[in-house]
Amino acid sequence: MDLTRAVLGAGGDPDRVGVSVSRAGHFFGLRSEVAFYPASVCKLFWYRYAVDLGYISPSRAESPGEGFPPETREWPWAGRRAFADLDRALKAMIQESDNDATSYVIDVLSGTTSGPELDGDELEEYLRRRSQIDTYSSAQFGEPIRMANKTFEFGPYGRESQLRALGSNFCTPIQAVRCLQSFFATSDGGELLQRVTGEGNGQADQFIGAALPAGTRLWSKAGWTSRVRHDVARFEVDGDVWDLALFTEGASDDEGLIGRIAGQILEGL
Repeated sequence: MDLTRAVLGAGGDPDRVGVSVSRAGHFFGLRSEVAFYPASVCKLFWYRYAVDLGYISPSRAESPGEGFPPETREWPWAGRRAFADLDRALKAMIQESDNDATSYVIDVLSGTTSGPELDGDELEEYLRRRSQIDTYSSAQFGEPIRMANKTFEFGPYGRESQLRALGSNFCTPIQAVRCLQSFFATSDGGELLQRVTGEGNGQADQFIGAALPAGTRLWSKAGWTSRVRHDVARFEVDGDVWDLALFTEGASDDEGLIGRIAGQILEGL
């Protein structure tokens, strides 16, 4: 598969695009191991972390709190309302890519909160707790990965700035594909990923989804800022299951670029 030609055919710059493709057991890549700022793709990693910590199970939609680690029921905030809030935040984090919801999820999973600057032992403990997602993600999807920072509309403040000073979030396209694939290692992966369709906010019918035939089953998580635009998705076309990550930088204002590159890749096969 000539991925460079696919990117050029879509009007993209191969030196500023990262592609990772898995199709029918075959893997292809273009700058697939180059680190990019992930934007809201980081939320897929936090969602995976929540699954492995035991906060998400298929039964939770019917029984809030089911599937949570037993010790969390002793926490001060524990209760049906708290579980319902976390469930609502997890859904908004993925489906709406909401930063406020993501902040709440990160607080709960890491046992930290945003606030004024810290120092001494308090700062060290805060940094340790927030960096656990990096240790987890690196072990699961290849190192290094950084996902410890929250996503903001305008930037971090206080202790969040102290954390950001240690480095921004980053991951590679192939790590994003591995994270997405990990959901399907179990039979209920599709059910756990229902929230990741992104229906209602353009993630399902823009980005990679724009290149897919109508009615295609799609699980995807997009992310974008003023300088990057990404998508990672699983879909099935002509009986073949695809896992595809498309990361771009320097062309965020070209909203159709990812869809065009995906179309070129599909056409090439």
